[in-house]
Amino acid sequence: MAQSVWHVKDIENVLRGVELACRQLAAHYAPDQSDAFQQGFLTALAATATSLGIEVNLPRPNGAARQAYAMTPGRLLSEGNGRH
Repeated sequence: MAQSVWHVKDIENVLRGVELACRQLAAHYAPDQSDAFQQGFLTALAATATSLGIEVNLPRPNGAARQAYAMTPGRLLSEGNGRH
């Protein structure tokens, strides 16, 4: 059986892409639904990252910042997380 090797940077990039998709989808919901959707989705994404040894910062977007947040990649993971 072949062994696949994933580098932390590659995993972080995949998680950032999934996070961006979440935020772009959430921008189409009403504010109260959007906040709840994003918190649940990002909590699950953070649990996935944490299980892979990658530290996360779980944001709490609301109000006017929601639209800017929906278009900005990489809020959950900071550059260099998971590398010691």
